Amino acid sequence: DGRTINVMVNGRIHRTTQGEARTHCILTDMTERQRIDEARRKSAVLLRQQAERALAMLEELPAERNSMIENWQAMGIKARNAAHSQALIQLKTMYCTPRRCLECAIGTALLKQENS
Repeated sequence: DGRTINVMVNGRIHRTTQGEARTHCILTDMTERQRIDEARRKSAVLLRQQAERALAMLEELPAERNSMIENWQAMGIKARNAAHSQALIQLKTMYCTPRRCLECAIGTALLKQENS
C-alpha cells in the first residue's frame, strides 16, 4: 500500500563451503510495539497528573482529627493538612507499630531527645 513503516533488522552473514557470503535477515514490523510504547507514555503522564491533583486536593483539606494524629501532636508534631496527617498515619503504620524506630528519622530524633 506504499506506507513507510519502522522495522527492526536482525540478521547475520555467513560463508558457504565455497566461500561465498550469504545473508539471513529477519525484519520485524515495529508499528505495534511503538503504538504500545506511546500508549504507556501517555498513561504514565495521565497517572502523574492525577497523582499531583490528588495531592493538591489533600493539601487543601484540613488535617484529620483522630487519636493517631493527637498522639503525634502530643510529641510536638502537628499535621498542617490532610496530606500531612495521611503521611503521619503511614509513618505510624510502617515504622511505629512494627517498632522500626531506628529506621525512621523522626523515631531516631525522638529517641535521641529521650536520652538527652
